[in-house]
Amino acid sequence: DVLLLSQFIRSDGGMLPRRITGLCLEEHKKIAVCVQMAHRAGLLPNHRPPLPEGHIPKKPKLNRYLTRWSSRSAKPIWKRGPKWCKKPMPVGHPLLKDNVKYTHKPLSLNH
Repeated sequence: DVLLLSQFIRSDGGMLPRRITGLCLEEHKKIAVCVQMAHRAGLLPNHRPPLPEGHIPKKPKLNRYLTRWSSRSAKPIWKRGPKWCKKPMPVGHPLLKDNVKYTHKPLSLNH
């Protein structure tokens, strides 16, 4: 939830420290991962640092949902064929594997 995540974010887009939030180390890491995913998906547009006057971005920012890495660090896999022949792409984050599940299926970090 974006409203829940915005409680842990400073006005400039950075994370609040653990001593202020009162979270344990493990939960703080989980929140940091979720905030990164929300930033990449464009769900927290108000919490990005402002660009300088007259700055024009070179490429349009495209949304990448539920990715573990930033947009430029991982190359997409362009292979044809059935789904079972393709190499799985890692999504999500291993720290989030013990979060609340609403299904009986095991969590899959590769899609």
